[in-house]
Amino acid sequence: MDKMTHTKFNLNNFLLAMSSGIDCAVERNQNNISYSSQRVAFITMKIASFNDFTKRNLSDILSFTILSKHYTNMKSLEFFPFDNLDIFRDELMKQIIFLAETVEENIDIKENFIINKLVIIEKIEALNIDEVIKENFFYLGESESFWLDLVSLRLPFFILDFLEDTTLEISYDELLLIVKEMSKIVYSYTQREFNTNLIDNLLKMAKIYNFDNKDSSRLLLCGYLYNIGLLKIPQEIIVKKGKLEQLEYDKMKSAPYYTKEILSMIYGFDDIAKLASSYCEKLDGSGYPYHLAGNELALKDRLLITLCLYQALGEERNYRRIFSKNEIFKILEDEVSFGRIDSSVVNDLKAIL
Repeated sequence: MDKMTHTKFNLNNFLLAMSSGIDCAVERNQNNISYSSQRVAFITMKIASFNDFTKRNLSDILSFTILSKHYTNMKSLEFFPFDNLDIFRDELMKQIIFLAETVEENIDIKENFIINKLVIIEKIEALNIDEVIKENFFYLGESESFWLDLVSLRLPFFILDFLEDTTLEISYDELLLIVKEMSKIVYSYTQREFNTNLIDNLLKMAKIYNFDNKDSSRLLLCGYLYNIGLLKIPQEIIVKKGKLEQLEYDKMKSAPYYTKEILSMIYGFDDIAKLASSYCEKLDGSGYPYHLAGNELALKDRLLITLCLYQALGEERNYRRIFSKNEIFKILEDEVSFGRIDSSVVNDLKAIL
């Protein structure tokens, strides 16, 4: 493997990590319970394992169920390295997933305990699907452990027990296409316009600083993923018009922390998690959430901080207008004078724009 152009990648691991964020973009069920693609995956995989689907199929099932609420068009899923997407055109598989989603739509949880098991069973009994699939579910439901597994903090580990290692070598170009697709979920959730200005500017700056392909690619990955933590912030706060209350503001400030929390769970993403979560830091230590000082912020951190700020100021927000390019650079120069961002990065950015 050429480490300059390729990296190790495990789609199941990547999406399990992402699910804690992207599930927040799915509407709560009729009982006001937060959506869990992991529960849907677990039920689907349990039943599929009774019906001669292979371990490779189970790996695809996990990835598919995590993505299915966000990509209803199968064509969109071709960006992701599935082993065999055709299994999701299989009628039996469609019915198994439908059963699992029906459970999730009706589940009610109180104090980490499912309180409406009988209601769920009645809903499944009424489904017009293969009787064998229903019997599989009823068999699972006879065990208290099945229902407890569904609300256990160890559910991701129970899911992993089904899987074989599907780690593969993937080019950075392919990985960038995947994370670009994932970043669109964030923009949809935040109701902000998706654009590639940040990525374009990061790429230009990477060339100025003579970054190699690996460093450039991993910087671009951060450009797509830095705001993934916003999915953990209640949408009503993100789209609120006018000034935020103090608690709302504090929640908004937690977004970089959640970015690191999500990305840290992805194999091989430790440096990306650290860099992507630094975009609100400042050289004088006044940033957040880690209050890193200048000597703790490398060149790539300084690039991301400056370019994310440039990007944000050029985007419309509910509480303010878009700033012009001249106004943005005036703000950036003020930040330099206060010792908050890197003057050389600002000057180099000005030279390319």
